[in-house]
Amino acid sequence: MQSALRVGLPRARSLAAVSLGFIVSTLSACGSASEAPADSSLTASPVDALAVDALAVDAPSVDASAVDASVVDASTAPDVLVDTPQTDSATFPCGLNFTCPSGYRCVGLSTTSCVRAAAVGEPCRNGPADAIYCIPGATCEPVRGESRCVAYGTDHGVCRNTDGCSPKCDPGLGCDPGTHCRPGLALGALCGGAGDFCNEGMSCQDVNGTSRCLADGAAGGYCRVGRLCDAGLLCQGSNSGSASGCNREYFRCSPGLLLGEVCEPTGVPCGAGTTCQMSYGAMRCVAHADGTPGGRCRAESPRCDAEAVCDDRGWSCLRRVPRGMPCDPTGGTTACADGDTCDAEHLADGGRCVAAGTAPGADCRASEPPCDGELQCSTFSRYRRTCRTLARAGDRCDLGGIRTVCPSPTRCVPATASSLGAAIATCTAPIPETEPNDRSVRTRALVERSVLFQSSLSTDDPEDCHAVRMPAGSSLYVETSISLVARLFRSSGVEIGRWTLRSASPGGPLAASARLDPAAIGVLRDLAADDYLLCVRELGDSTPRPSSVDYTLAIGVLP
Repeated sequence: MQSALRVGLPRARSLAAVSLGFIVSTLSACGSASEAPADSSLTASPVDALAVDALAVDAPSVDASAVDASVVDASTAPDVLVDTPQTDSATFPCGLNFTCPSGYRCVGLSTTSCVRAAAVGEPCRNGPADAIYCIPGATCEPVRGESRCVAYGTDHGVCRNTDGCSPKCDPGLGCDPGTHCRPGLALGALCGGAGDFCNEGMSCQDVNGTSRCLADGAAGGYCRVGRLCDAGLLCQGSNSGSASGCNREYFRCSPGLLLGEVCEPTGVPCGAGTTCQMSYGAMRCVAHADGTPGGRCRAESPRCDAEAVCDDRGWSCLRRVPRGMPCDPTGGTTACADGDTCDAEHLADGGRCVAAGTAPGADCRASEPPCDGELQCSTFSRYRRTCRTLARAGDRCDLGGIRTVCPSPTRCVPATASSLGAAIATCTAPIPETEPNDRSVRTRALVERSVLFQSSLSTDDPEDCHAVRMPAGSSLYVETSISLVARLFRSSGVEIGRWTLRSASPGGPLAASARLDPAAIGVLRDLAADDYLLCVRELGDSTPRPSSVDYTLAIGVLP
């Protein structure tokens, strides 16, 4: 009988031997040598094994394969679970040295566990309770009225955090102000308005005075990944402060080296208008040699040649101009001698050097009286006080606010009339706007001459639009007293310009003033004869406003 059992049931005997060996090894590990009897009955023997074999055969409830699996699993179970659990509940920990398998994600604060997560495209649910999580690399986002898991960088998905070293969104998408990828503005499209964003691979830049989506790598645009630019252009710039990563906003493409950059031994050519010369102890791209008019101030004395003087910042040598001679009112190229002031009606016009306190636009004297006659000394800027004439409504004025002060509530507005080809500006009184005047209004009064509107915006009235009739070859001037987003349309409805106007800081004649000057913005010059629509809305007006905000809007129709 024993012999038959040994021959007929080798599998059962093998299992019993393994089980008995496991028990013996376990008990041996738990007890000390002194606790075990000398003739221990637990020692394996052929008779004991037969008894176990017979017992295994007589016990119908014991499955050989089950015993085999449990014994092997108990002795070789790994520290980390391998099989994917088939439950949606948190069943095993995650964190340091414990990663979740595919289809699960790690959630929790002080205690973290792996829970089943929905795949991309599957339904999900946000919330503090009963949430349905998304797999790593995806977030739960509203998509056409339903919450679904959306991968980073795809349509509706969260923008990838790449530090500018790789695309944030897939092609044809841009990163919106809410840091989600959406279809944005295309290459060459007007931009700069509230909520505007360009598609990946481009940015909103000034192009000939108008904000447009400009391709990365083009002249004036951000450098492409890897600091690359189009042929013939160089990537210029440097990281700001403690910034790390690629940070493309600090690097732009430009032709040749910029003014002041080291040009030797790099072998890179200097940009237009500069040459490679010795400056500040190195070969740099400079417009003029150090110490000469237009060049840098020398570090040692004399800092500039006899016919020049170092500017207030200690950077550039300015050509010295005697009293009564033409000068640069911006102070960028000339300096009046002996403390005189360069007097000009407008910063864009040429000026003449005059003695302090003697003429409108001249600096105030340090001694009494600060200005001659009826001229009033008032603050022009943070660093300058000038003598100015107090004008009356309808009097001529200067847009720069250097020579005249318009009485409240008038403002200096350029008029249609001209003098020697230049627009004449006058102190203009405001008139109330006509409501309703948003873009949906089909008929409205035409602005044919320069005007100053007294207007307001509110949550219920977020936009003001004005129809402006422009003669052929004329120019459009716009000035506001608050920060606005302005858009200009042809009569056909085609948008031809979009700008963000930010009002100046308080203080001085230009305080609370934001302008669109045709002298600097090409699209506002030499306009075709047409009826244009100028629409403005407050910058950042998406936030509910408790009350309306009043402002003035000057529209100049210039010859």
